[in-house]
Amino acid sequence: MTLLLLFCTLVLILQMTSGEKYKVWGEEGIGVTLPCYLSPQVVKDNLRHLHKGLEIHWVRHGGSSSMKRHLVLKVKPSGLKSLAHSMMRRVTVWDTGFLKGNFSLQINPLLKEDAGTYEAHVSHGNKDWHCLVELGLVSVTAHPSRPLIESESVRLNCKSSHPGNPTNASSYGSNPAYH
Repeated sequence: MTLLLLFCTLVLILQMTSGEKYKVWGEEGIGVTLPCYLSPQVVKDNLRHLHKGLEIHWVRHGGSSSMKRHLVLKVKPSGLKSLAHSMMRRVTVWDTGFLKGNFSLQINPLLKEDAGTYEAHVSHGNKDWHCLVELGLVSVTAHPSRPLIESESVRLNCKSSHPGNPTNASSYGSNPAYH
């Protein structure tokens, strides 16, 4: 069953769109990474500065107004981290990744209410970078839900929190179906 869930989750592939905006799909109860990377050239040009004095803000857009922003995680230049109460013990960034230009946010476990648009602002001195990530949730159910016998058929139903269709669908077997 876990392999079936993993397969369907992988069907909904991480996609990069124009303007540094990412779409990420995750399954409730499982961990997910919201990507935010500096280009290799920016990392090379700023390597001496990436280990100290950084300020990172991850916010989630939403609420009663689509423009309203809620703090998820903040890393001050001193290294002190502040977290939203609802995200306590569920979010982190890899401090060791900063030297490689990796400011990605990990959420584990993912909850239904985590779906939405996230934005990261990374600043050092007078330099600013930002990433925009749309996080959707996917649920996968297998029919039949009991353990399967080899060569027995199984139907996977994938549902997502976003109205758009997956960007890629594939299947292993003799009768692949694309939706």
